[in-house]
Amino acid sequence: MRLFSNTHINIYIYEKKNGAHFGEQKTIIMLLERIYYRGAITAYYKANGSIIRYPLFRTEEKNISKVRCRLKNNPSEYDCDTENLRIDELETKINSAIVEILKREPKAKLTIKKIKDEIGVIKIESKGIVDDLNTFIEERRKEYIKENPNLENQFPSGLKDYRSLKNALADFQYDEKRTLTLADIDEDFLDEFVDYLFDEKPKISEDGYKYKSQGNLANKTLNKRLESFSAFIRAFYKNESIATLVYSRRYSLQPNDVIRITKEELETLANMKMEGENDNIIRDFFVFLCLTGLRFSDFISLNKQHFQISRGKATLRIKTQKTNKIAEIPLADRAYSIAKKYKFNFNVFINQLFNRYLKDMLARHQLFEDEIGGAKMQRRKSNDYICMRREKISAHTGRRTFISILVEQGVPLQMIMSMTGHTQVKTLQIYIDKFSPEKRKYLEGIFNI
Repeated sequence: MRLFSNTHINIYIYEKKNGAHFGEQKTIIMLLERIYYRGAITAYYKANGSIIRYPLFRTEEKNISKVRCRLKNNPSEYDCDTENLRIDELETKINSAIVEILKREPKAKLTIKKIKDEIGVIKIESKGIVDDLNTFIEERRKEYIKENPNLENQFPSGLKDYRSLKNALADFQYDEKRTLTLADIDEDFLDEFVDYLFDEKPKISEDGYKYKSQGNLANKTLNKRLESFSAFIRAFYKNESIATLVYSRRYSLQPNDVIRITKEELETLANMKMEGENDNIIRDFFVFLCLTGLRFSDFISLNKQHFQISRGKATLRIKTQKTNKIAEIPLADRAYSIAKKYKFNFNVFINQLFNRYLKDMLARHQLFEDEIGGAKMQRRKSNDYICMRREKISAHTGRRTFISILVEQGVPLQMIMSMTGHTQVKTLQIYIDKFSPEKRKYLEGIFNI
């Protein structure tokens, strides 16, 4: 399918002699077409024997109008007016880049790389993806602070993956010397960006640029970046097709074992005598996490209003940051006692610091020293490791412990989801597969010899 408009561009080339411009005007005729090519609205250029097909916007052919190859109004996938404006802006940038190249070198052979390099030095009027992502993060942060004014000076945990994505895109944008727009997001870009995330990079470039992100990512971390990227595109640009394309580039993961502590181990830890105030605080906080299943970001946002007493029993009710769902958790007496002990305020440590103190406390008391094995996936390689179980225990282990104990006790899945804020049963499948009492009951009955 080829839908196009032709444009003739006159470029004036002069020779400079003795401070004055001489020479005859030369006209270079460049054929510009807008076409639908391989799943994208594409800018098509032919000049000096070069043929350039520069993708502007990826979409299905049914969404294209026959009037100058523009998007038809399709609210379920995108804002038509906004995306057409972005397409026009990108086409203008490409056009300007080609004009500048041919001004300097009239017989230049054009390539997409040359055009991209030239676009990188042209002043960009539109914000681009990195700035849009920053706007998205700030808007979400303001909403979070409005709901949690006591955490005004703390960056929301639920936005940290978006911030990491923004840093990675900013670094990629710097190295590529161009401003990324939504129109850049196609399969070729994703190939480059995924490789960029996998590759190692220095802390500082040769020209002094300080990189904001780390390379050499494992599959799990890479997938977080792509999931955040997809969610941002869907929420900010309302573009389902590109969001789906980004999400499809995730790498498959080999399921690791669930690192948790048992009900008996939890009871032993809760009743242990600790030396030093800090160890007591860390132990109490970790036990509370195991008894409630809260994510750390929700845990540190708690205040007295989240705790309700009815008929002498305490319930914790909170709107979870990650899924925006209400979690309602009947509290064990010990959990409520811990909350009262610390005056319903757990905003003491950031996640990384808490995890470090937790591992140190477990090591000092020689807890959970049994060895476990696992595999870290990077690209399609699996790197096996063996370590003590405590080295893999973190604040999130409390959530895994809470869920696994409930599954072991045969608590219905819908009831577990109402306490954890999960929205899909499949998220709990790994716990069902490993800890379901039904599986154990059937196996014991069959192999009872």
